[in-house]
Amino acid sequence: MSEQESLRCSSARNRGGVQRVEGKLRASVEKGDYYEAHQMYRTLFFRYMSQAKHAEARELMYNGALLFFSYNQQNSAADLSMLVLEVLEKSETKVEDDILGGWQTFKVPFSKNPGHLPDILY
Repeated sequence: MSEQESLRCSSARNRGGVQRVEGKLRASVEKGDYYEAHQMYRTLFFRYMSQAKHAEARELMYNGALLFFSYNQQNSAADLSMLVLEVLEKSETKVEDDILGGWQTFKVPFSKNPGHLPDILY
């Protein structure tokens, strides 16, 4: 197997792992275990960051924030939103239109409770 094929297989396995973890986190939130789910998100964030898995960390925190918004858990959603910003900063990701478009998604839930709106969204 070539190195490129090996990398593709590894990436597919990692994506499957991320989806499995997201399923477990979603189940925790759906059961109302918000604190537990929030702590798991944070643990995974720091684990991914220590492994330089920036894209996985960003995707997981972004999806987690949207999930918490949908369950009216603004504090947890705001915290994960800030972790999205942290991963962008630390990974020195060039902020393109697709990333900025994602932030527009956050404006609607935050606008229902503007006290939790990060300054970057103003």
